[in-house]
Amino acid sequence: MKLKFELLSPINGESVHVIDEQIVNYLNEANKNLDLANIDLYANSETNIGPVPVSFKFNTNKKIKSARIHISKSKDFEKEQIIITKDKTAEIYNLEVDTVYYWRVSSRDNFSDVQQFVTYNEPRMLKIGSVKNVRDLGGTLACGTKIKQGLLFRGYELTEKSYYHTNREGYNLFHKKILFKKDAEIFNNFLHVKTELDFRGNEESGLKVTSGLGKEINYFRLPITAYKGALGLNKDNSIIPGMTNLYRQVFEILAEEKNYPVYFHCWGGADRTGTVAFLIRGLCGANLTELVTDYEITSFSGAVRNHKYNDLNMNYSNFCELVSEIQKRYRRSENEPWSEVITRYMKTCLGLSESTIEKLKRIIVEKAWF
Repeated sequence: MKLKFELLSPINGESVHVIDEQIVNYLNEANKNLDLANIDLYANSETNIGPVPVSFKFNTNKKIKSARIHISKSKDFEKEQIIITKDKTAEIYNLEVDTVYYWRVSSRDNFSDVQQFVTYNEPRMLKIGSVKNVRDLGGTLACGTKIKQGLLFRGYELTEKSYYHTNREGYNLFHKKILFKKDAEIFNNFLHVKTELDFRGNEESGLKVTSGLGKEINYFRLPITAYKGALGLNKDNSIIPGMTNLYRQVFEILAEEKNYPVYFHCWGGADRTGTVAFLIRGLCGANLTELVTDYEITSFSGAVRNHKYNDLNMNYSNFCELVSEIQKRYRRSENEPWSEVITRYMKTCLGLSESTIEKLKRIIVEKAWF
């Protein structure tokens, strides 16, 4: 009797989520009405949720010792991911979003029929061991622009050994080892990261001079400050000497195709990292809702960021100040899209040339409305 397979899950043609239901609910609420959506109702300092796997299940008409689940973005399975299973099930993390996948099962020389499923267009949150808050900036924006997936990743610091550092207030702060060999392998062999952009200060980074992902990785440490730091300003609007030069260097590095894929981070991947992500996504055409939700999603990793906070004594409550200040200085009309506003900011404030900005967009944008 010939071995036959019955593919049970995902159902043929099914749309599947790759992030937790609680995050989906928050995004749906924010997309309906950003003013009414409140991240505090969905996350707190104890929350630690993010990516969820796609679950695969199948049956056979006779017993088998093991089987292979094949997953690919092409019908001919030219490039495929293969998972070996002994119990006819598998869970797979870190699939791309807004993407059609094809899957089939094989055992020995027998293959099942091919079925397909599609992942929802939602933030691509990645599961990488103890390294939290890791996300791919890629995906489809509401304006229709597609930011390429697999090129730009943001997240938590890559700490390969524990250490303390003393901050400006004199407190000793602990950095726990979170980057283990198996995690580095995901960055190196699955995400294929070539460049690490580190936004931490000298002491804060543990006096780091090379990437924890390996000496062959390009490592740039640019100690930027968050929010209005992107404008070269402190919270009190006093000038931070050299800060706009650091931000310019960030985008000059990102305008070189040889540096990709890039992983950029600060400590928790929230404030400094969130500021750079805001500028990149704004340049690509994200609207205000998309910019705010991308900032607030960090909350699901335990570092609550609510754009409605207005206590200016708290560093992470200055997101709206950044948005307001950039609009005041660089927006020419109420309906001008963020891509034009951020382009003007990059030219005027950072001194980036139009050709550098266009190089950056050509690298990371797959399909643009502008």
